[in-house]
Amino acid sequence: MAGSLTAGTKTIHVHGSQAGQTIGQGGTGKDMHIAALELQRMSATNGLRLGSGTGGGVSADGIELAHSNYLEPLVTLAALSDNSLVTFATTSSTFHTLAAQADNGVAVQVDVTATTGSLYLDGDYDNSSSEDDTNDVQFADTVSVTAETVLTLESTTGTLVPAAKLTLTAGAGVVIHDDMTTTGTNKPLVIDADFESEGDGTLTVETGKTVTSNKSDVTITAWDVDMAGSLTAGTLSIKVHGAQAAQTIGIGSSLSQNMEILDAELGRLTAEAGLTVGTPVGGEIQVKGVTDGSSDSVGTITLVATRDATAVAFLDAASVFGNGLIVQAMGGVFLSESVTTQNMPTVIYAGTGTLKTLASRSLVSTNQLLTLTADDVDFQGDAVSSGTAATIITVLSTGNTIGVGGITSTNMDFGASEVGAVSTSGGLTIGSAAVSGSITVVGVLKANSNDITSTVTLLATVDDSTITFATTSST
Repeated sequence: MAGSLTAGTKTIHVHGSQAGQTIGQGGTGKDMHIAALELQRMSATNGLRLGSGTGGGVSADGIELAHSNYLEPLVTLAALSDNSLVTFATTSSTFHTLAAQADNGVAVQVDVTATTGSLYLDGDYDNSSSEDDTNDVQFADTVSVTAETVLTLESTTGTLVPAAKLTLTAGAGVVIHDDMTTTGTNKPLVIDADFESEGDGTLTVETGKTVTSNKSDVTITAWDVDMAGSLTAGTLSIKVHGAQAAQTIGIGSSLSQNMEILDAELGRLTAEAGLTVGTPVGGEIQVKGVTDGSSDSVGTITLVATRDATAVAFLDAASVFGNGLIVQAMGGVFLSESVTTQNMPTVIYAGTGTLKTLASRSLVSTNQLLTLTADDVDFQGDAVSSGTAATIITVLSTGNTIGVGGITSTNMDFGASEVGAVSTSGGLTIGSAAVSGSITVVGVLKANSNDITSTVTLLATVDDSTITFATTSST
């Protein structure tokens, strides 16, 4: 086509004249070949549809935005006759908005991008496996698929199959309608459902469907998650990040946060190497009513809220973590409800803030090492217990002083009643090498230390630091 073709406000439909006739656009020659520059000479403000219910396969090779620029809002590639497929091959392709619909699979061998709208890949348009060999949506290694708005993947009787590393990026949500299983191992799956950080991108995995990364790390960035289905990283890890700086996250029961990972959704995640939620630029993380049955489907859970003055809070209902817990906050960690951890060590880092437990609440690591780092502690609750394992309590800021017992003039005031809340037969260490400054002990009674049944170690090794027992005897 040396000239041009315009449909104005209508649609351009291009069909083969024979049943099973294939169509290639760009650099791939088929029965019908539409060169990239020929495509560029087509114009329609109601889009372009290539292929039909009787035609064969449709392919795209090296379609640049300049080539598809005058075909809005949607380009549809339709390979709907039995055993026909849509292929993106050789060189990446770009469209304003794209729908690829095939009877027998979509093969994504190169990067595919929709720059202004959605991108929809359907590898089983007739929702039937009859007389079809594949019905899968297949992705080659290191492929990236990007949509300005919503990215949707579907293959009703088939599977979504990344060969290895796959990156899915969307501005307003990623929707996975069917099972996804990565072929290779140790090949990351990266999903960004809100890459423009507009606060409207949700990762959705449909009910009853499973995303399996085959022992590969999974990284999710989103405004929210809707995990009606399940996601498994096998022996490796899952990381969940908010899409915006200061975005808040709720885990467990509903807490009306920007992102919510409900307890049932948590139970549909599997990652033996652990689950990390939050980032150093994210907002507050709130936790309510996480259950043992849900949290033990992943390894150690790590909560990250290390933006300045940002806290992690455990609220309203007690939580249980089946494989330990790591909390990293810069603005404090607050337990207004009890937290119990099991089977793996627990590390709580409250940053320059305070680690606080409210009255009648407890922090229990169930015979596992318990490490607490904060510039101050405020234990009002019943117990801080590591059982038969050790407890370590130390300051964050190098050189900060610690007072134990009846002294309140130090950076960390670990009062006598707070000492009394600690229960351990594995030993208590106060301070840490090369970090904590001078330690002063005043008037710790036997009743205060009675539940610490092994050695108490005081560490103050910063230059010129001292350990002083002052004013009133201690036991």
